[in-house]
Amino acid sequence: MDKNTPSSKDLSSLGWLEQRLPVKAFFKRHFQDYTMPAAISWLWALGDVLCILFLLMVLSGVFLALFYVPTAEGAFSSIQEIERHIPGGWLIRAIHVSGASIFMVFLYGHLLRGLYYLSYRAPRELAWWSGLLLLGMFMGVAFAGYVLPWGQISYWAADVVGQAMGAIPLVGHSLVVWIQGAERPTEVYLHRLFVLHFVLGFVAVGVIFAHIIMVRCVYGFLFHRKKERKKEGGSPSSAVPPEGGEQARIKVANSGAVKKVLLPFAPYFLMRDALVMIAAFLAMVVLGCFFSSWLVEADNWRPANPFKTPAQVETVWYFQPFYGMLQAVPSKMWGVILAGGSIGLLFFLPWLDCGKKHLLKEGWLYRVGLTLTVIAFIVLGLAGKAHMAGAWLWTARLALVWYYVFFLLAVPLLSGFFSSGNFFSSGKKKIGEEENPGITGKG
Repeated sequence: MDKNTPSSKDLSSLGWLEQRLPVKAFFKRHFQDYTMPAAISWLWALGDVLCILFLLMVLSGVFLALFYVPTAEGAFSSIQEIERHIPGGWLIRAIHVSGASIFMVFLYGHLLRGLYYLSYRAPRELAWWSGLLLLGMFMGVAFAGYVLPWGQISYWAADVVGQAMGAIPLVGHSLVVWIQGAERPTEVYLHRLFVLHFVLGFVAVGVIFAHIIMVRCVYGFLFHRKKERKKEGGSPSSAVPPEGGEQARIKVANSGAVKKVLLPFAPYFLMRDALVMIAAFLAMVVLGCFFSSWLVEADNWRPANPFKTPAQVETVWYFQPFYGMLQAVPSKMWGVILAGGSIGLLFFLPWLDCGKKHLLKEGWLYRVGLTLTVIAFIVLGLAGKAHMAGAWLWTARLALVWYYVFFLLAVPLLSGFFSSGNFFSSGKKKIGEEENPGITGKG
């Protein structure tokens, strides 16, 4: 019998299917044989858990979409129908609403991990940019989802965003009318947000796969680059996870005089991800079932009334820092520019940080500065929630100034940008000279 002909045993089992759709081989390569440093930080579990949380959000969102009515008259009542009369509807919506907050906690944590471990440095720029693109997409999905209940706070939060867009010079008013269908939020706007919320979530799935591929390919490239440099007689760089291995067992890689232990992703890191996911799910259930008032404002349990402005227009917590930026500046136009620029400038970090110095090994000032930036971001959120009352106004302005000073001045200074003499020098450094300390087990 020809060796390529499947045996009767294979045909009578899953072997026939495996030969045509090698799912088992795929999981063996990317989970069982994929090795990572044993001392890797727990922060690296955030990305994997985000994928699982996003899948849970998609599934619960599809269920809610089956009963949601995207009209001004039916939106609020359909939410009440789901909450009160659809079997299990209250639980699914509680998971969806609380899951959005837990998801954003992990998303901000994932972004902070990338900033701390300098994940934007060459050759990781594409992975960094695709991650920021996902951040923007998730923010768009979250905003649309916040408006869809068409409650009193949802409606007026959408109106605040519309007024902010109207402050854009020259095209602001036309842009607002084009997006909303009128100068104020209407049923047309609600329907468009429903489509955006639904479609953008599925588009994000493709971007997530691209992001994962970029991350895996980059680290695989760095590993092979390390082996080439060792063959050439250069100093070996720190161990990074190779693109698979022959056996799922503990591997020890000699890196000079230092031995770094590599472990297969499954079951070691898979169990770690499972523990973090269980903790996230428990937090989601506790928030949704016992502390739902933290997630949904009391006024948002009332249907939208375009003729009655709430005493205070609130927004969900993960948008509060940007809301604080809008309020900290007297000019609406500059408020929009600074709020949008707070995310936009992150795209330029691969150039602002020229990579001449190792900010984690040599620059304790970078860690202090990043900590102060996180505090400034939180202060902006608290100031936005307090509507700049009392001393919050100048506190928010100082926090906003520091946020921009850190990224536009402190990071270039600490990384040796101004001593390099070339704006594009960061892209010309030898790839593989500096690996991510989070990967090498120092995180």
